[in-house]
Amino acid sequence: MYLLVYCTNRAFITKSRGSEYRNLNLLSDIGDIRKVEMPNGAYRFDNICHNHYHLRCVK
Repeated sequence: MYLLVYCTNRAFITKSRGSEYRNLNLLSDIGDIRKVEMPNGAYRFDNICHNHYHLRCVK
């Protein structure tokens, strides 16, 4: 998903951040991507929709 946003930014396509998040939420609602709540309350979007692990360095 980052690549898609990066490519649209590079192409100078006019869009709003609100439109990006509405589209991400729509893709999440239909199951194409996963919306993940982070410990700080923010949301991240993941294109891998099956259960998998992430590592986080606490050092």
